[in-house]
Amino acid sequence: MVGAGWRPAIRNYMKKKLKTNFKIWDTIFANRIHCYIGYSGDELSKLLERQYKYNEPVSINGFGGLSFDMERIEVSADEKIGDTVYIVFVIWLRRYNWTIDDMATLIHEISHTIDKMFDYNNIPLSKDTGEFRAVLAGNIYGKIAQKIRNLL
Repeated sequence: MVGAGWRPAIRNYMKKKLKTNFKIWDTIFANRIHCYIGYSGDELSKLLERQYKYNEPVSINGFGGLSFDMERIEVSADEKIGDTVYIVFVIWLRRYNWTIDDMATLIHEISHTIDKMFDYNNIPLSKDTGEFRAVLAGNIYGKIAQKIRNLL
């Protein structure tokens, strides 16, 4: 019986306090999406400074999730500034416990991230691009959910 084994597993997931960060790449534009789950604002700021030399303050007060992007300049091994600009899309979640509210928050932030990706790639949001948006949302959610599931 499928349901019998599934429910206890979900309850076990919900007991753990998840604190992690990981990267995925979207399937259409190959953009980097860095996900942070369970970090405070100060912790997130320190991680972004260390990982990306991003030193702008991140305010998460009152939010369950946040989506933003950072334009970065590639630095070569000899510390000379290069001209390769890349974008990192960030999704932050206060928590993720497989609840309906947490899933809704993740989907909400994925939606904002996709809007930013379309804007960055100069693609209008329209009925003609809706299918690409839907496919991208499903793929991003699937990749993030799989990463979270593998961590628990």
